[in-house]
Order: sequence, then structure tokens, then C-alpha cells
Amino acid sequence: MVYDAKTGEDITRSVLTQIIVEEESKGGQNLLPISFLRQLIGFYGDSLGGLVPRYLEYSMQAFSHNEAQMRDYMRNALEGMFPFGPFEEMGKKNMAFMESAMKMFSPFYPQGADGSSPKVEDLQASVSALQKQIDQLTKKK
Repeated sequence: MVYDAKTGEDITRSVLTQIIVEEESKGGQNLLPISFLRQLIGFYGDSLGGLVPRYLEYSMQAFSHNEAQMRDYMRNALEGMFPFGPFEEMGKKNMAFMESAMKMFSPFYPQGADGSSPKVEDLQASVSALQKQIDQLTKKK
């Protein structure tokens, strides 16, 4: 937590955002692709925007879990053998997860035959499917 020394205001979000901006502007490795940034900006003011923070938090938790698994595989590799199979499987699961998530949050989300927006039940089903994928990823060790 970071607080302004004069006002006592919580400025944690601003400070963390500034750190990300500085890291992205350094050059070299960029963690935030331009297409992701554009989509993220598009969710400000959107009716689904309230779901984005929670979704991103779950996504990072799943990624962190997979990162820990990758490190474990590397640590446990015998006689210098590199376990390509588990890495490939995790990569495919991550890609499928991200693709389904981006479809859910895409501004081009499929509309009904009458041109109406998706029903709340459809969105809840999509969120439920994503939660099942997260649960499956976190159960496999």
C-alpha cells in the first residue's frame, strides 16, 4: 500500500500503474501486447467492464499456478532431460483459456438471430465455463 504523505490518500493503484508504464517504455521485453491494451481500454465504461478486474485476477492466478508447475518440472527433470510434453500441454491450455476469455469479453460478442445482445444466462454460462477451466488448471499438478 502506498499513501500520499500530505493527504493520506491511497495512491497504490497510481504508483503500480506508473511502474508498469515505466517498465513497458524501457524497451526490451514488453508484457502487454498492443491488442490487449486496446481491448482493455475498450472495457472502460462498458457494461461488462465490472467483470474485467475479477477475470484478470483469476487469469493471473491461473498463470502463476502454471508458472510454478513449469518451475517444478524444470527442477525435477532427470539427467538434463527437458520435459517438453507437460510444457506443451500447459501452453495449449493457457491459449485455449485466453481465447475463450477474449471471446467472452470481445465487443463483437455473438448476437442472437434477432440482433439482440446476449442474455444474462448466456453470459453466466460463459463465466461458469471459464471457472471450470480455471478449476481444471488448478487441480492438475
